[in-house]
Amino acid sequence: MNKFQIYDRVLKSLWRWAETNQVQFVPTPRIVTATGACENVDTLWAVQSGNVSGEFFFAQTGQLYLEMALAQTARAFTMGSSGRAEAEIDHRHLREFTLFEVEGRGGFTNLVDTIKSLFGAIDDVSQEWGASPIATRLQLLSYAEALDFLGLGAKHWGEDFSHEQELALSKDGPVLLTHHPDPQPLTGPRPTLEKFFNMKPSPSRNGDRPTVQSCDLLLPISGESLGGAVRIHQSEILKHRLQRSGMYATLQKRGLGLAQFSDYLEHMEQHGPVIGEHYGFGVGIDRVVQYLMSETDIRRSAGFLVGADVPAVTSDQSDTEPQIVSEQVGAALVEV
Repeated sequence: MNKFQIYDRVLKSLWRWAETNQVQFVPTPRIVTATGACENVDTLWAVQSGNVSGEFFFAQTGQLYLEMALAQTARAFTMGSSGRAEAEIDHRHLREFTLFEVEGRGGFTNLVDTIKSLFGAIDDVSQEWGASPIATRLQLLSYAEALDFLGLGAKHWGEDFSHEQELALSKDGPVLLTHHPDPQPLTGPRPTLEKFFNMKPSPSRNGDRPTVQSCDLLLPISGESLGGAVRIHQSEILKHRLQRSGMYATLQKRGLGLAQFSDYLEHMEQHGPVIGEHYGFGVGIDRVVQYLMSETDIRRSAGFLVGADVPAVTSDQSDTEPQIVSEQVGAALVEV
């Protein structure tokens, strides 16, 4: 089975999953203001035209638009290209990839259950070519537990994990890494790890190590392949956290401000009480396919690359004939 067939099978399984679970499709815009940005706004592609005034970008995410759609439906999804102006394309970074996103009303348990359900649908088709399942092997691990697992002390609290550390955490199987440090603690230094401004803080606040209700899916071989969280719905808190975020500070350096988020903030002011607590996540399909193909370089499993070289295949197999993933093979590849 070649990579295009795998993309086809995975994406069709996700569409069937949405239909079965009554998750409504919502078309989200591809040309956006900063409402279509992830937390790393340094990687925004600017869209320019001599006929249109204002600052617009190629969307990185449809998240905020899906959140607004929750005023009309209990669960929503969208699918499309995500553009990242990465400095270079390498073994794990692409400048454009397919993103499947879901938003729904509910809390953290709903978030985790929805992720397991969605990847169960992928497992149903990936078993056709012998890929090792994700949903049934998924283990939850908090950020604090991950620090202990890696042998890192409290002084590392608030730091992001490297790709190599992600692979170490997932060497025995897929991991849902939860409860990252709150990027805006009430006291003490701010973490260097940046998270999206509307992630909801954990109820306990965890003393001097506050966390948010977040999760990242770490897959063997490909690493982080999903990011999600429970969202804040109160408009005043949203506005406050947006203005205090690292994302906003970067936007201000570009001469941008709250006007870029006016539609979202006004919508949540009006409809936030109806939407209530809600959650969502985005799945990087290209990294999921990379894992299912047991391919250590994402450039060989991605569909098409524009302006980038595809590395030569180093195994006896061609890149159109993916390896079969097993727990033993996956673990061995991670340890190499």
